[in-house]
Amino acid sequence: MQRVSLKAEERGDTKGHNAQLRAQGTIPAVIYGKGMQGSKPVQVNEKEFVLLSRKGLSTLLFDLDINGTKRTALVKECQMHVITRRVQHIDFYTVKLDEPIEVTLPVRLIGDAKGVKVGGRLEQRLYKIKVQALPEKIPNEIVVDVTEFDLGTLLHVRSLTAPEGMVFTTSPDAMILTIKAPKAAAEAETPAAGETTPAAAPATTPQQ
Repeated sequence: MQRVSLKAEERGDTKGHNAQLRAQGTIPAVIYGKGMQGSKPVQVNEKEFVLLSRKGLSTLLFDLDINGTKRTALVKECQMHVITRRVQHIDFYTVKLDEPIEVTLPVRLIGDAKGVKVGGRLEQRLYKIKVQALPEKIPNEIVVDVTEFDLGTLLHVRSLTAPEGMVFTTSPDAMILTIKAPKAAAEAETPAAGETTPAAAPATTPQQ
């Protein structure tokens, strides 16, 4: 996960005050989790948070400076306005860098599958995977190279090889993708014909 710095300030916890903060370009938030007793209401600058969030909230570790107190946290929940899509409230969850955490990562496919080149159709079924690892060992995404996948391929989570120090916590039976034969060819085959399960596919993690 990528570490980013963000300043925060303690705030009053009243509904009317929160509306005033938003009007001034500040987002009300709360921070809780490891090493804390209860929760603490805070506020962050809207422009700074939105700029950082473009990197992908699910893969960011925030080094929060709360009036001089340092906390490392991830975004547990980010509430958006249904019409304006502006951030209304943030839940920050503090973590310890030496303790594993579970997060959800996006799945990105790369390469041109053999099966697609001969007329097959690739269907991605799973777009996010849950993983568990130390915070600084978690990548930004799970990248799957489909180049060698032929017609009939069925790729499940159990077929992926996780990077060292990380485990997949999504069900191993969850299907990530299939490559279906062209319709005319499929009709000429029996239902089970041509289906293959690839050998363990490495889940590459180019960014951290």
